[in-house]
Amino acid sequence: MMEFSSPTITGTLPSPRSWHASTVLPRQRIFVHGGYDGNQILTDSFVFDIGEFSLYQLEVNNSMNN
Repeated sequence: MMEFSSPTITGTLPSPRSWHASTVLPRQRIFVHGGYDGNQILTDSFVFDIGEFSLYQLEVNNSMNN
């Protein structure tokens, strides 16, 4: 019989969101960026490693230097 289980995920979990973008990366990883949480536009980025069940937030510098 099949049984549902919730895996333990380590790292920084992103807040709930909709309207985000995601794409599959090499080496069993998924990139997730931005979205909307019902109150504000989100600009954060995360990588989920499927093989390790780990999530980490990317530090992105949005400033432009002239």
